[in-house]
Amino acid sequence: MTESMKNYMDEVRERVNELLPEVGLPQLSFTQYVLDTMCEKANLGDATSCYATIRNEAQNVMGEIFGYAISLSGETVSLFYTIYEPFDGDEPISVSADKYNQAVNRLQGYYNAAISGRCNEMEPSADDYKICKYIYEHEDDITIVRLFVITNGTIRSNFKTPKQRIKEKTLKFASWDINALYKNTHSGSDHLSVDVDFLDDPDYKEFKIPFIEMVSPVESYKTYIAMLPGKFVFKLYENNNTDLLQSNVRFFKGKNGCNKGIIETLKTKPHRFLAYNNGLTATANEVLTEETDDKQICYIKYIENFQILNGGQTTASIYYAKKWNPDIDLDTVYVQMKLIVLEENIEDFHPLITKYSNTQTKIDPSDYSTNNAFNQKLQELSRSIVAPDTEQKGDITHWYYERVSGQYDQDVNRIKDKPDKNKFKSENPAEKKFDKCELGKVYTSWHQHPDVAINGPQKCYRSFIEEFENKVPDHIFFEDFVAMLIIYRYMEKKNPVFLEFHQLKAQMTIYTLAMLNHVTNGNISLYKIWQNQGLSDNLKNFIDDLSKQLFQRLTVEKPETSTFRDFCKSPKTWEATKKYVLHLDFSAITDDFKSKNEDAVRKSAGNEISDKERKEVEAYGVAFWDGLSKLNGNTFSEMECKTMLQIEQALTSNKQLSQVLVFEAKQMLKKFAESGMAQEDVIALSNKKTIRKEKDSAAMFKRIQKLTDDNWTTVRLLAGRICNESDAKIVKKIAAQKDRSKLKFKQLSVVCRTLDLINDKFKDKIKEAF
Repeated sequence: MTESMKNYMDEVRERVNELLPEVGLPQLSFTQYVLDTMCEKANLGDATSCYATIRNEAQNVMGEIFGYAISLSGETVSLFYTIYEPFDGDEPISVSADKYNQAVNRLQGYYNAAISGRCNEMEPSADDYKICKYIYEHEDDITIVRLFVITNGTIRSNFKTPKQRIKEKTLKFASWDINALYKNTHSGSDHLSVDVDFLDDPDYKEFKIPFIEMVSPVESYKTYIAMLPGKFVFKLYENNNTDLLQSNVRFFKGKNGCNKGIIETLKTKPHRFLAYNNGLTATANEVLTEETDDKQICYIKYIENFQILNGGQTTASIYYAKKWNPDIDLDTVYVQMKLIVLEENIEDFHPLITKYSNTQTKIDPSDYSTNNAFNQKLQELSRSIVAPDTEQKGDITHWYYERVSGQYDQDVNRIKDKPDKNKFKSENPAEKKFDKCELGKVYTSWHQHPDVAINGPQKCYRSFIEEFENKVPDHIFFEDFVAMLIIYRYMEKKNPVFLEFHQLKAQMTIYTLAMLNHVTNGNISLYKIWQNQGLSDNLKNFIDDLSKQLFQRLTVEKPETSTFRDFCKSPKTWEATKKYVLHLDFSAITDDFKSKNEDAVRKSAGNEISDKERKEVEAYGVAFWDGLSKLNGNTFSEMECKTMLQIEQALTSNKQLSQVLVFEAKQMLKKFAESGMAQEDVIALSNKKTIRKEKDSAAMFKRIQKLTDDNWTTVRLLAGRICNESDAKIVKKIAAQKDRSKLKFKQLSVVCRTLDLINDKFKDKIKEAF
């Protein structure tokens, strides 16, 4: 078992234990964890964990579920059965064939009972009332039923396909054991793979798809042009439904969105479909082909990770036209396809293909997936902004945004050298990692929409990204969000007050976060929380008191006919909650409020700073800012000293100073000038005297001229270990040059920063400082 797999199993165990007080059953804790991590990736739609059984008159279990999901199109229903056993040592349990078959049979039994009208015998407050009622009322609309067996153990792949007891539906059996969960959460992709096997899959063996191939002479991608038989398109959608459309495209709503022109063509002139229709644009990870014996024709034999970027309406309309009109003959129907295979990860490729190729139906901009500008910029900020070192240990850490599930572990595993791997983990600690689900939930809650945040991770994130996909986040957005996250995690992570809420903890955490911002009129200083990387004791006590009073009111107001979750999801509940009169001690948290003009100062900082001003601040060097931070007293406040340490850390790690840091540095430099102290005296207070920044090109060039060829060899090797990737590339390129007389200021700065780092980190190992 790999170290990464062990870490994943530990993560699962820890998360299940954290969720246990909320849900009461380990199986439900595990189900909730799986749905949270796999919901969007598997295109499940609205997913909910809940435990429900159906018994006959003899009290034998006939049906049982641990969760359910309804797809965005409403045509696919997923039911989940969970087999969870505490880990016995390091090895997961092996699920027996009998236990697996029992799980599948109970899922089918539940679905069939729902069809028969079980919802009419249930209380509307029952956890599974929604899914029972949906299945009963939408039996004709449901085309695919997916039955998932999920487990923290392992399931052998050679189990026989269970007997189908659900009639007249496309039934799909799926097993998510610990290996499958690990693979899918660490794939680096934002969706599950749809693979098409023309050789061995009985649904596709009859189809022979010839093609024309074109290889780009510039970028690493191939394009295949092919004509797809209408029968193949029908079968492809029948088997996969909206899973085909996961990458950047959302399904139009069933009958209402179905293209009447497409249906009319299929009914009256199917042979003209190819002439009338624009066809499909799709992508794949890999395409395998084969030649005929005479090598005259090539056929596609396998497509890995097939995704339709443009033409989802065409694909679905062919399926529904045939479904609603069985007499339609698809034998003469063909659809042209442009299939693009990327040979390397070109991150902006998918969204741009979607953007420029889609001409049939307007795409919701929020669906440009994880590669949109907002997510890309937020990832960039998370890698560059250094968190304040509140313990003054000289540690450099980042809050790591996991844009795609499993990205963090991929970044760790990509590093082969153990010291470098440990350095990455140290600078990007797992406890400071957050993902899209937390981003949407926390931000939406804080900004007064707890009713939306409770709706589940996919709906919540979709609501969030609809607002932000055309916006570009800056450092203020990032720092403020991290502060919101710190508040949320204080409540969510093993807080004894919130543990007392048991199964209602998730809703109470979201409502308390929203109410905190509401009752303080938005005056909580998120910037102070960011600077302190934590909450004051007074603010913690205030939050605890707020949550207790809120809990008492909400539980009294909730109708007996409603679940607490459904009650909290109602916008009316939130509107009523905002009017509650609570008895809170605001005087205890005045130090946690924003300082005068705090927002205006931070915004003005972002507008006024030039590159020249930034360089002036950087020119004072690491030793100066480190020494200045030690002057905590009458001259500088504790908050200002923490800001100085942030500047020192950013310079040490070769990170560009943010606009706010430069703005605040300028204010502190004014105070320093007024104090009458000498710069040399401040530097003398620092133990980082070897790290300094040259003030002009001449001084830097003179320093570099002294380096011998052996020195350059040493610098080139060490740069790869201690510098960021960008600086390391610059240093290596300069080291390889014969003539270094025409280096630009930026190049000189990078080399000198690198020399400073080498002198500081290896002062005991090098004979003479560079």
